[in-house]
Parts: sequence; structure tokens; C-alpha cells
Amino acid sequence: MNFQPNQQSTLTNNDTSIYFNDKQANPVVWRLHGEQWVRYLNYAQGPNRVWTEKARFSSFCCRRSTYKRLINRQYGRIILHENGLIIDELYFISFREYILQSIQILYINQHPQIRGLRINTYLERGKNSRNCYFDLFAPSSVSLEQILSIAATYISRVYGVTGLGLSLGVVHLPGSILSTHS
Repeated sequence: MNFQPNQQSTLTNNDTSIYFNDKQANPVVWRLHGEQWVRYLNYAQGPNRVWTEKARFSSFCCRRSTYKRLINRQYGRIILHENGLIIDELYFISFREYILQSIQILYINQHPQIRGLRINTYLERGKNSRNCYFDLFAPSSVSLEQILSIAATYISRVYGVTGLGLSLGVVHLPGSILSTHS
């Protein structure tokens, strides 16, 4: 993925469609700020993390010092691309290694403003092969229509054009999983 830090994402607040297949398509970049970032980071990497089915082969190493630095930075990025995704300094997921299986819309109960995507993949690594999922919290500025557009783009990658008529699964996570304390 050739991402330049100042590059604009294909998806803006006024645009509800993305085109990963365009030869000049840019990745979609979600930037989480302040409390949004802290909640997401605690969910994914915090000391009391809930997200436990992460794939160990995808991780950039997140030591306690890295976790603290990322918390103190107060922002982070999730980069979505047709060939994979990057969760800041934590995960690099290539769809060459992680076979994209399905996409679900993610909701946090008691927090209707927090939503995103669950990316379900399959990692084939011999006896270590397994299903892995990656939960992505969208910034509050991203509309449900934009999230659905991204999901539809990934679904067409999995199922081809025929997949566009499929209904999306929904995942509801309990609001108790969220913490802003490190």
C-alpha cells in the first residue's frame, strides 16, 4: 500500500461511495481522535482488552511502552484498502495472507454513535490456521451510509458482483467493553 500521510482518502464526509478498483484509488483513512482513539486502543490492546481473537501473525509488536505512547498521542489511524488494512502501528492485514471471508456492521450497545466494521478473515498457516476477525471503530464523522458503502465494496471483493444483494450481518457488542482509562 502506497499511503502518503497527507494524502486524502477516497471517502469524504459528503461522499458515500468508494472505488477500490479504480487504478488511482486511494485508501480510506479513518482518523480517531481523543476519547474515540483511547476507547478503541483499550478495546484492542488495553490491559483489560475484550478483543481476544486477534491474529498473532498480523501484529506489529505492541509492548506496554508502545501502548502508552499510542494512548498519549491521542489519535490513531485505520487505513482500509482493497488489498488489506492497517490499524495504526498495531496491525497490518494483507488479504493475500488473511483471506477475506465476510463483513459485518459493528454496533456498541448503549453507544449508538459508535459503530464500525468487523472484518472476518481466515489465516492459513498449517496447524496454526484459524479464523480471525478485526473490529474497526469508525470515527463519529463517518456516516452509516459510508460504512455500508465500504462494506459493500468488500462484499463485492468476496462474492463478486452477485454479492451486492446479500444482507450484511450485524454484531452488537456490550457497552461495558468500552473504557477510556489506560
